Amino acid sequence: MQDKKTICKVVIICGPKVLVLKRSRWVIYHPHRWDVPGGATDPGESLDNAAARECLEEAGYEVEPTKLRLVDSQSKMRDGKPAERFCFAYFVDEEFEPKLSFEHSEFAWLSLNELDTIDLPNFYKDCARSCLANVKLL
Repeated sequence: MQDKKTICKVVIICGPKVLVLKRSRWVIYHPHRWDVPGGATDPGESLDNAAARECLEEAGYEVEPTKLRLVDSQSKMRDGKPAERFCFAYFVDEEFEPKLSFEHSEFAWLSLNELDTIDLPNFYKDCARSCLANVKLL
């Protein structure tokens, strides 16, 4: 039987903008590609706790797990094994400068239009669109 990998990602939103992180050249999966904070769950870890832990590890930003809102999930294959991706939304009042781990080389706060100009997986773009549909854009 194949083990299922569970990935939890967080779209961090401030007003009409989303925080994105650029993966460094040192990572195995998708170097130089834009991403949102997140990663695999640890054994026995809840989805919201995994998402919060990954935000702290990758962006140096502490999120409150109870304030994460599940936006969408998706089943896919990764390395020939089934994987489940969960995307959460987290709203912040002010943009902040993340403390990046070795996994990322840069960050940006981007509007929806700007998200379409970068190499960010469509699943996360769609999650951001869904979250921002109810946010008043300036």
